[in-house]
Amino acid sequence: MKKLSQDAALVYVMVTTASADMKLVDPELRRIGAICDVLPIFDDLSRDDLQNHSTDCRKLLSSENGMGKIVELVKSSLPERLHETAYALALDIAASDLQVPPQEIRFLQELGDALSINKLTVAALEVSAQVRARRP
Repeated sequence: MKKLSQDAALVYVMVTTASADMKLVDPELRRIGAICDVLPIFDDLSRDDLQNHSTDCRKLLSSENGMGKIVELVKSSLPERLHETAYALALDIAASDLQVPPQEIRFLQELGDALSINKLTVAALEVSAQVRARRP
């Protein structure tokens, strides 16, 4: 399996989280765009790149065991120092529509396990995502 750029791997994580329940909803799509606009790790990512990575991810996701393939691809493409970043981004997308359906929870668990995110870090990142997603 090919390796992804760091940008692409992180976009795949966000798109897969948003697509895990088979519904891409506007709050999740807007959040992906907003994240890519402000985080320094995406400074070199163009809108065209974001669109292309999203399309490629959705194609892979629709294949047999697509989610598992994406998790393995992300794991093999990202350096260990970005594993927690990937998990945090997934949590931000999951929290963005104020609902975390069972399919997203399963993806988050699979991703966290594959990236060896320890339980204490998972808990801290989950609380952080919930706090950032709060509405007035």
